[in-house]
Amino acid sequence: MKWPELYACQESANSGNASAAIKVAKIYERGANLNVGETVFSKRRKVERDSDEAFLWWKRAADLGDEQALRKVSDEYRKGFNVAKNTYLSEKYNKKAAEKDVDWAKLLRAANIEESDPVEAGDIYLKLARKNNCFAQKRLSVAYL
Repeated sequence: MKWPELYACQESANSGNASAAIKVAKIYERGANLNVGETVFSKRRKVERDSDEAFLWWKRAADLGDEQALRKVSDEYRKGFNVAKNTYLSEKYNKKAAEKDVDWAKLLRAANIEESDPVEAGDIYLKLARKNNCFAQKRLSVAYL
């Protein structure tokens, strides 16, 4: 990728293209050499790794509803690796994914409410288990034991 392609990708992401936002996020996550062919010492040749910038692009993709980005952002807020730990925001992105009927989000929801609402958690696990979700099947087997 060259600089003009990166800029075009950023513009596309800013216009609502979630997959473009993920491409940009991954470039900042890993860093990248751009404009190969310029002199080795050129500062314009490289995109340095920048986890803060990468997270902003992941968040943009999550806000656009991308399932992969929703998972990444929810996990980042829950674990607090590259951003400050924030349970509220983690739950917000998890809920958004659950509303999109994403299995991993439903599993997290069920795990979070096992103590407070075991009946609803059981219903979630049962529905997922019937779809051959092995994690839900395991949770149900543990519950039945």
